[in-house]
Amino acid sequence: MKYKILFFAIIIISSLTSKNLEGQTKKNIYYVVDTISTTVNNRISELGTEGSLKYISFYCKCLPPYNRNLTFVYDPGKQNVQIIKEISYLTLSWKELQELVIKAGAEFKYQYNLTILEVLPDKTYRSANVRLVIYPQTTVDFEKLKFSKDSSDPLLLEFEL
Repeated sequence: MKYKILFFAIIIISSLTSKNLEGQTKKNIYYVVDTISTTVNNRISELGTEGSLKYISFYCKCLPPYNRNLTFVYDPGKQNVQIIKEISYLTLSWKELQELVIKAGAEFKYQYNLTILEVLPDKTYRSANVRLVIYPQTTVDFEKLKFSKDSSDPLLLEFEL
């Protein structure tokens, strides 16, 4: 009898959870990166390649652990990258994008589909769906050391635990 009640409870909880997850849809957002008409000293972003991935890194240490730039990546071989002539979407400003990332944090990838529109030299745009890079929490891999006050030998150290 206990097992039947437990079984039905698990079924009810899983069905409620799946209905809640179905109701959550990602919001599509768009941001234009223009490195062509922006001088090098005034750029807030950098475009580049690392292995087979392309990245867009913003000079903003606004996502914990705060020691890395805000970075988005995409794989041009696997993802839908298109060249478009006109932007027919409402695009975000840098401030709006930054606020969304800070507010959502690591949950950003579950709440938003971000498409970066890169301005190309022939006045077209490269459209790529990107994903946020979440860096692991940094760890300290050493112990504090101090000189022993009782020792006359400065090479003798004692560990502070």
